[in-house]
Amino acid sequence: MAKTLLRCSVSSEMLRAADPGAAFLEAAVDVQRAVLATVLRVEVVPQARRGTVWSPARLRMVPVT
Repeated sequence: MAKTLLRCSVSSEMLRAADPGAAFLEAAVDVQRAVLATVLRVEVVPQARRGTVWSPARLRMVPVT
């Protein structure tokens, strides 16, 4: 639960910034991760068949609801 509260407080501060995009880019990587974790979930799409080469297209970003 504390982790969720940290993520919410970090993202809330960033969203209140005059330029949220710039605030995100200027933030430390751990802060960026916390913010992204509040709004996105990463899913790995199963392989079509065994032995398929890895592709970034198998990653799907899904909004957290």
